[in-house]
Amino acid sequence: KKAETTTTGFNVIGSLLVNGAALSTSPEVSGTASGAITAGKPVVVNTNGTFSQVTEIISVNNPVTTATSGQTTAFNSSYGYQPKIIYDTQNDQMLVFFYEQANSFRQCVQLGTPNAAGEVVWQATGNELPLTTTESNQDSVAYLGSGKSVLVCRNGADSNYLSYIVVSNNGSNLSAGSLARVAGVAIQPSKSVSKWHSAASRLFVTYTNIASFSGDPFLLRIASLSGTTLSFGSEQTVSSATAYSAGMAYDEDTERMIVGYVLNSSNIGYVKVTSVSGTTATFGSAIACTDSDVVAPYQKMDVQYDTYNNRVV
Repeated sequence: KKAETTTTGFNVIGSLLVNGAALSTSPEVSGTASGAITAGKPVVVNTNGTFSQVTEIISVNNPVTTATSGQTTAFNSSYGYQPKIIYDTQNDQMLVFFYEQANSFRQCVQLGTPNAAGEVVWQATGNELPLTTTESNQDSVAYLGSGKSVLVCRNGADSNYLSYIVVSNNGSNLSAGSLARVAGVAIQPSKSVSKWHSAASRLFVTYTNIASFSGDPFLLRIASLSGTTLSFGSEQTVSSATAYSAGMAYDEDTERMIVGYVLNSSNIGYVKVTSVSGTTATFGSAIACTDSDVVAPYQKMDVQYDTYNNRVV
């Protein structure tokens, strides 16, 4: 008898030959390291064939194996409009940002915790944290890591100037920094989109400044984070022709930001692959991703990165 099945697998008696050569009982794979690798740590093979140490491993608590219908849970006692949800990976909790109708459509945020049933248990209604005093629209949110998130919006109490506020989560309660203008200047955006570049620890914010009255170019600012304060670099032009924000996606493999926009003149969607150094961006060539008149400006296009297939969609 040379081989047999066992309760733990398949057992070979003697050597297993591959193309006439015996297969080693302790096979090794050699390669070129990209960055420092600590002995005994897991590695990943990069797209260029080099090896890098795995810097973060995310485990799923109570993974869902069958489709179920969770119970509806309210996060606000009155009408809450246009909710945007952030997952806090540090605290394994959810943050929902929304307009609160009962209080002049101000922006609020509420904290929720997933339970074993796969539902989110929100803090008691009335415990939502107000972030603005009046309606502040054209908003976007981004998770900054380490329990921090950011809301970027037009501040209705400040002539609709583009503003931001950083929210911190200690696992039990939320707190917020001060609402401040982006870069401290007067920007009246038609729509803003924000996205965190985790490798560079930088926040990307795109917008069209309708206050400029100079062709309404599509613009970008990049910020670094210290505490609850963002320090923005100089304004950069993504498209000199009038265009509108249409989403951003972060490519973890190449550590590049994919910036999307829609040209007002043609309704054609474009993306640019963008790298960053400090708070300065370097743009690749514009790549058309839609046909003429397929999408309209404002909210008709979005950009996401497919980490499994390494593709932008």
